[in-house]
Amino acid sequence: MYNISYHALRELMLYSMQIGRMDMANQLGVLSDNITSSDAKKIYKSRFTKWVRFKQITGNKQGGERTSRVYYSRLQLEILDRAENFMNYYK
Repeated sequence: MYNISYHALRELMLYSMQIGRMDMANQLGVLSDNITSSDAKKIYKSRFTKWVRFKQITGNKQGGERTSRVYYSRLQLEILDRAENFMNYYK
């Protein structure tokens, strides 16, 4: 059985609520879900490269050419980021 503190549970609930808001904004069309790999590298820095290398997230090319941009889901990136932050803080 897991023993979780009040503060850890509170943070987890806040993260869940923020992810839900982001998903709702995406469904309403206010926020675009796709983000290019260069933008993802700017936002998430070296963690993004690690996630791609360990296949925790996969991108999709829009366009059939070899040099087409690779897009990633902003929601999936945000979930990975928050989960990693949570696990590192509450070890």
